[in-house]
Amino acid sequence: MAVVGPLALTGCGHTIANAPSAHAPAECANLAAELSRRGYTYNSKVAAIRAEIIAPGTTRPACRDRVRQRIAELSAIVAIEDKMDAKGCYQRPIAGYDRNLVGRLTETLARCEAQAAATR
Repeated sequence: MAVVGPLALTGCGHTIANAPSAHAPAECANLAAELSRRGYTYNSKVAAIRAEIIAPGTTRPACRDRVRQRIAELSAIVAIEDKMDAKGCYQRPIAGYDRNLVGRLTETLARCEAQAAATR
C-alpha cells in the first residue's frame, strides 16, 4: 500500500511510499482509508483552484480565505497522519511533508494579509 501526498495526484508533489508495519494495529486500515479520502478531496480542490486561476475572466475569492481553507483541510490530513505515526502504521513517519506544506501555506497567508493591509 502506498500513501499519496496531497499534491501527488495533481502532478505537483511527490509520492510517499512506506510499507505498512508488520505490527500495525487493525485500525490502521481505517485511518489509511480516511487519509485517502481527505487527500483525494484536497487534491481535487487544489486542481480546481489551479484551473480557476488560469481561466480568463474569472473573479477569485480573497487570497486569505482560500489559504485559510487549505490550511484547515491540510491540518486535518496532518492530524490523521500523526495518528497513523503514533500507532505505528508505517515504519517511517509520514506527516513531515504535509506539515512542511502547512508551514508554507501559513507563510503565504501572512503575505496575503500583509498585502491586504497595505492596500487599505
